[in-house]
Amino acid sequence: MRFFGRRRPTPESWYEPRRHDLTTGIAVVAGVIGAFYAGATRWEVLSDPDYSFAWSFAKYEAIVGFGAVAFAAAGAAIGWVSGELWERWHRRRRAKREAAAAPMLVVPSHESQVTSHAAPAVQTSASYDSIPRFGELYDAIPAYGARKDMAFYVDCARRTGGPVLELGCGTGRVLLPIARAGISITGVDGSRLMLDRCREKLAAEPEEVRARVSLHLADGAEFSTTGKFPLVIAPFRVLQQLATVEHQLAFLKNAARHLAPGGWLVFDVFNPYFRALTADRSQEASDTPEFTLPDGRKLKRTYRVPNVRWIDQVSETELIYYVTEPGAGTQRYVQGFEMRWYTRAELEHLLARAGLRATAVYGDFDRSALTDVSPELVFRAEHAGA
Repeated sequence: MRFFGRRRPTPESWYEPRRHDLTTGIAVVAGVIGAFYAGATRWEVLSDPDYSFAWSFAKYEAIVGFGAVAFAAAGAAIGWVSGELWERWHRRRRAKREAAAAPMLVVPSHESQVTSHAAPAVQTSASYDSIPRFGELYDAIPAYGARKDMAFYVDCARRTGGPVLELGCGTGRVLLPIARAGISITGVDGSRLMLDRCREKLAAEPEEVRARVSLHLADGAEFSTTGKFPLVIAPFRVLQQLATVEHQLAFLKNAARHLAPGGWLVFDVFNPYFRALTADRSQEASDTPEFTLPDGRKLKRTYRVPNVRWIDQVSETELIYYVTEPGAGTQRYVQGFEMRWYTRAELEHLLARAGLRATAVYGDFDRSALTDVSPELVFRAEHAGA
């Protein structure tokens, strides 16, 4: 029962633990009252002249127990009914509040057309490819362009000499600087729109840069080529989008298969800051204030974490893009995805199961030592037998 070990309620189901608590609490209180009532009204059995004291006391105990059970059962029933009515009332109240706040049209895929202009249209998906021109929106986020990982991965490419395999290349944020540095690189990504955006940017590069790049649409855990690479990279928390151990191991084993003898697998994830992970992040909060894109559209982005699955170490995250066309209404695109977090020890075990070993672990892209307050977990791994 949750009366003594109540989990923290989520905004979507906060009434559920209270319903259980109400049922349990009323049952306990009713049981105690029943025991006292039965004992107080049947004390005379102890002086029953027809039975011995021991038999009379046993009879008294039975009456007290029966009274406690009867009252507890009645209290549990009352509590369950009360909790059920409470839950239904809350559901109706929440539905009315949400309907009054923002009536929205749900668009299930990128092929659907927005037909309502009364409020921003909402499009929800875990796929990058469900949001129109998503690659442009992604590249427009200032925080992505300011990340310090680009120089770090270019330096790794220079140290190993190339060619490089990038699993999760996206729009080419890291891939293009490596190609500009004179190093051949193969980019793999599971999003068609992200790769389309990468090809658009690549088309604007000089011929010698374009010749160094090969792009492939595939899952990083399934991509296959005959070549071996002295450097395989998975920048910007690619592994954190792999929610299951099976997917994680398939990804790492595939990276190991493509790694040349003595080569490096380099990737990064965030170092979990549990104070932030345990905070209530269920309400929308801004992470990118509104600004104007080069084509005249306005963009702002918010985020929220409606649920955390602690057993799975997964934050169910939403990135919400508000796009306003010139002279038109605002569209609201919700990208929902699972963000898996890891500890250092867990990643070392995963690497070992994939036939790899960590040869360096940094706390940031300046190769600083990993500490409790480091923002990143940056791994360099090699074949276990190397």
